[in-house]
Amino acid sequence: SPPWATNYWRVEHRDENGIVLTSDLFDGWRIVPQLQTVQVSLVGDFMAGAIGALELSFLPLSDAASLKVIAELPAGFDFSQTTMGSVDHLVRLALDAQVTLLVRIVKGQKTTIRFNNVRLPPVGGPTRFAITTSDSLGGVADRRLKFTGGFLLPGSIKVEDPLLQTENQRLASSHPAKAAWRAQLGASATVSVTLTLSNTIDRHAISLAGPGYELQRQGFQIVDVESGIAVAAVVTTVGGSALKAQLEGQLMAQRRYRLSVGVVAPTALSATIALPWEIQTFDGGELPSARSEKFETGFKLASSFAFRVEVVRSPPMAELEVSISANLGAAQPTALRLVAPPTFTFYAGCLVADGLVARSCEPDGEIGGRPVAKLLLRPGGASIALSGVKVRVSSPATMPSSRAWLLEGITDVTGEQLGWGEDAAGIEVVQMRDTSVVYAGISKIETQFAVRFRTRYAIGRGGRIQVLKPASFGLSCLNSKTWALNLPGIVQCQVNTTSLMLTLNGTLAPGEYSFVLTATTPAVTPPENEFSILLRDNSLGVQDAAMKLPGPSIHPTLQIANPALSWTSSDAGQASSITITFSVTKVIPQNTIGSLLITFPQNFEHAIERDSSVVSTNITLPLPAEDQTSWVDASMVDRLSVRLDASKAIPIGVYGFEFPVTVPEYIPSYNVWLLTLCSQSSSGAGVCQQAFGSQSLITFPLAGFSIGTAAPTAGVGAAPNSAARPSSLKVALLPARLTVAWLLVSCLRRS
Repeated sequence: SPPWATNYWRVEHRDENGIVLTSDLFDGWRIVPQLQTVQVSLVGDFMAGAIGALELSFLPLSDAASLKVIAELPAGFDFSQTTMGSVDHLVRLALDAQVTLLVRIVKGQKTTIRFNNVRLPPVGGPTRFAITTSDSLGGVADRRLKFTGGFLLPGSIKVEDPLLQTENQRLASSHPAKAAWRAQLGASATVSVTLTLSNTIDRHAISLAGPGYELQRQGFQIVDVESGIAVAAVVTTVGGSALKAQLEGQLMAQRRYRLSVGVVAPTALSATIALPWEIQTFDGGELPSARSEKFETGFKLASSFAFRVEVVRSPPMAELEVSISANLGAAQPTALRLVAPPTFTFYAGCLVADGLVARSCEPDGEIGGRPVAKLLLRPGGASIALSGVKVRVSSPATMPSSRAWLLEGITDVTGEQLGWGEDAAGIEVVQMRDTSVVYAGISKIETQFAVRFRTRYAIGRGGRIQVLKPASFGLSCLNSKTWALNLPGIVQCQVNTTSLMLTLNGTLAPGEYSFVLTATTPAVTPPENEFSILLRDNSLGVQDAAMKLPGPSIHPTLQIANPALSWTSSDAGQASSITITFSVTKVIPQNTIGSLLITFPQNFEHAIERDSSVVSTNITLPLPAEDQTSWVDASMVDRLSVRLDASKAIPIGVYGFEFPVTVPEYIPSYNVWLLTLCSQSSSGAGVCQQAFGSQSLITFPLAGFSIGTAAPTAGVGAAPNSAARPSSLKVALLPARLTVAWLLVSCLRRS
């Protein structure tokens, strides 16, 4: 302002010649100097709603004794709890958004004032301040009003519900056990948090810092929690623990969003894992447009164990000794929890070998439907390597869908998980090879029941063969209805509602075996039509087994019974005439049976040189007319197919076929003949060639004969009311003399 003596205004009224007509004087007013080089700064990484610090600096043009600051924008500044950064600055009055200080201000000297513990507004944005200095009498010295050249207050990002989710946890229904465990060091996972912004931001950049974790470009997304709609964003830079993306849309104020990002967990436990994370947004200014407080995730990580299980053998339903080896790294657990696949069972007192580190093993409930055994370790026992430990476990009937084994290292007192590992290959439950059961699937008949199996293990004298069956299915222990075939001999046979047990009087060496029992079929197919074959030692321990073998279904309408096998010679390498017969006890409607198939035991071969070598024993069997096609298909040496006229019904009666074969030098292990009734092929032509193919309806097993076995007595296998019919003859009864002559020729041919 001008000096007091000259700080006035003079008003004159002059005429046209410049002569003063009237005049007056009045005082001027004081001009308040403007503070120069004003700066208002936010000190530190603070954001809207936080308690932070401000720094004010300016160059005064006048001496002053006090300072008044009013924070006008954004609304919500609060200086009521402020403290000063210098003991020379005394708060005289602090109320809401204004504060007055006693401070010595010297003209021309830069003044810097620091305000601590300032409550920042709840919403970010551009700031505006009014700053006034006063002299000792309270008069205004200098000022700066509506100052907007300060800082842009970053909006706040509220972060909630941090979650580290592994793939196992995301697919918890598929991995229920691993879903309950911590992420492993070095494992891939997804980190997600819920964000709520104080200010709306539009097309800003967003950055994420996660110390210790390797952030991934894949898996980054921001989703509106309420609508489930993703906000478009493009990851622009990623490296180490930092990621930056450009938003292509808005994040609205006070709306919840879920941010997710793929990560690779740290490979080792270190101090960096505990460092806080931070999220910021930028609009190109010096400060972020919004930022979160640095937040701790609280993520707990587990060491990764290299882990393996092994067994010498693993048949179903058996007691196994499972060897455990693992590298525990630096975890140093005091107890281990061994998790087996579903349907395995741990025995009480399951420790077999301690490996110098384990002191006990006991079942410990389940996790995710899997059985658990807890192994307590000796003090200082398993610091890094674990080997030589064996536990007892019972194998299930069949291999569960998941074969992986898990090993968890814990602190026994608290149960805190320190690490875990997985053997994904695990142990395969190996079913006994080449095992089958065959019987005729016809309601309420007596049928042979053929069992075939191949074992890799020796079963000593006194061993048992157990057959598990449906309760509605009958099996007989009568000697006359049991064929041991190549078993070493049967000492005892015991049967109950659900099983039959054969006791052997010799050693069962590794190899293929078969035997035939007599069964009585139920009226309908049982709900669980499954059979199991178990080989037990003389202590009843399972040494090999094949479980849950599906049995043939019971046909709803066919009524066929009494199949029989007869032969004329059982000398090795010689010709024999085979006759197979069966009885139809209820008329079989037309278009039901299209062909019959007889399958020989291995090494047997037919000696059919022409169609006339095959004889049908009953002229009422509907064979095709001779002038249409041959009813014999002997194109394969180990089977014989007979084509029927499917357009005709098969009447009640006894039917059979006679044909020549060559007896092999060695009788096979599976010495069973198969008679199969087949449906008509979809094309209406051809015969079935597979006993268990798509056309197969019913298959009768028939126990075969051994080298030197006497032929059945006369009449065995013969069908009453039958007449021999060569395939080349028309269906007609033959004179007795012609029949005898033909049989004589056949005998001469075979000899």
